[in-house]
Amino acid sequence: IWGMENYLNNEPNNDFKSDQSIDFLFGTKIKVMKRKKFIFRNIISYIILGIVIIIRIISIHFLFSLQRKWNEEYQIKGKLGYAMVSGCISLIMTQIYKFLSRKLSDWENHKNLIDQYNSLTFKVFLFEFFNNYATIFYIAFYKPYLDIIKYSNNASEKFNYFSEIQIHLYVLLLINIGENLASFGMPMAYYLYQTRFKNNNKIKTNDRNYTIKYQMSCFKYDNLLIEYMQKIILFGYISLFLVAVPLCPIFIALILILEYLLDSYKLANFVYMMN
Repeated sequence: IWGMENYLNNEPNNDFKSDQSIDFLFGTKIKVMKRKKFIFRNIISYIILGIVIIIRIISIHFLFSLQRKWNEEYQIKGKLGYAMVSGCISLIMTQIYKFLSRKLSDWENHKNLIDQYNSLTFKVFLFEFFNNYATIFYIAFYKPYLDIIKYSNNASEKFNYFSEIQIHLYVLLLINIGENLASFGMPMAYYLYQTRFKNNNKIKTNDRNYTIKYQMSCFKYDNLLIEYMQKIILFGYISLFLVAVPLCPIFIALILILEYLLDSYKLANFVYMMN
């Protein structure tokens, strides 16, 4: 209506830093950034993304090399220990790149807010794809190739790769549950600390949603991208590895129900949406 249908696509980024201003119409100045500088920053951002992905793939190969030393006979204990270590590394890498991707998207200095969100979304999705799925693809496709080279054609009979994929995926789902509990517990702990220990005057429950004091006591939350990304990753587990893990949809359905309950209560009580 009234030419406002494309407003969101052209919504300006308040953090945009211009190099120069040029004349537009009737002496109006518009802020611009040198195109070469913008392209250079984008190239550097994707190079950093590629380096982080390569580091993650190298860590997967390194851990599999350690697994062979831990247990040459591929017992369940060795598989479970590797899956736990790999899942913890995946969680740590997610937290590191969550911070790094946001800094890179801000550093690219997009003029429109939608362009900044698109850049951030693509970076996070590409990294999370490798971070969460690369290990299982390694087990399913690359590890049998290495075992055939070492043990000839009897590797497929000697090793059960399906069981290893199942153990690894179940561990990843358990870590996902722990991550959901942590994402709920941190804002709650922050809110309780602000209201019961730091502030002497407690917030009244009848008007807490309408006071600045309540907003300042809540955990600042300005981006729901990570929340949506977790759902996409869980859907990828079903669509990609359902044949190897038939019970995967049931566990993921229970995780989504738990996540729905925790996130709805968190966003309604402990979180202040900045945007």
